[in-house]
Amino acid sequence: MVSTPSRVLDEIAANATPAPITRLVDGWLAKCAPGLPFRRANAVLPAVGAGADPARAAAVLDELAGWYRSQGLRLIIQVPSTDPDLDALLAERGMEVEAPVDVLVATPFAGRSTAPDVEVSVSVGVDAVWAAEYGAVHGHDAVSRARVEAYGRMLADLGPSAVAAVARRDGELAGFGVRERGWLGVFGMGTAPAHRRRGVARAVLGALAEGGDSYLQVEVDNAPAQALYRGLGFTESHRYHYRVSAPA
Repeated sequence: MVSTPSRVLDEIAANATPAPITRLVDGWLAKCAPGLPFRRANAVLPAVGAGADPARAAAVLDELAGWYRSQGLRLIIQVPSTDPDLDALLAERGMEVEAPVDVLVATPFAGRSTAPDVEVSVSVGVDAVWAAEYGAVHGHDAVSRARVEAYGRMLADLGPSAVAAVARRDGELAGFGVRERGWLGVFGMGTAPAHRRRGVARAVLGALAEGGDSYLQVEVDNAPAQALYRGLGFTESHRYHYRVSAPA
């Protein structure tokens, strides 16, 4: 098993959701993507141990809050569980908690498919066309389809770092992820209802990971996803949550 600091995984995950506008302020990475409906693409990854110097952190927060307001966005801070001082500072500023997330890892992902009749192919690159097809199959409504299509537009900028998988039982699109520093980040998984509980997810993850290390981010209260991934051998690495300001 590979031991990787939680900070490294958070940096890799931040890189996997690129934004067209970024700023680096005193070690805080701020991303801005007004056209993308994702917290991850519009959030700030604080400097390591930012809460240890409250006055310095407050100055950075004031600067970033003004910058996000100028973009018509609220300030969103990704707060690691390792920095309770920062969390307390943000709470004092009236920033509310949103979306507690578990970061799960499989090091390596060693699951074997229980669906021998499923053939999975992996292609390099994710584009808007692929994402639109994926959204048409797996989007529950217009909003969820639009989110998937937006993901496709975002991942297109990553070139060969993004990978997509298709499970060939009935040609259903199955999942996509981003590779960096030997890790596969799983950011989209979907199995058509008729093919669930048949080992398709394990087959897709195995093909994407290629026996390497994998991580994914699951909201704490998403019980079905938690059960699925933990059942496939993923374990918890660490946890974070967001603190958000009032709407801009």
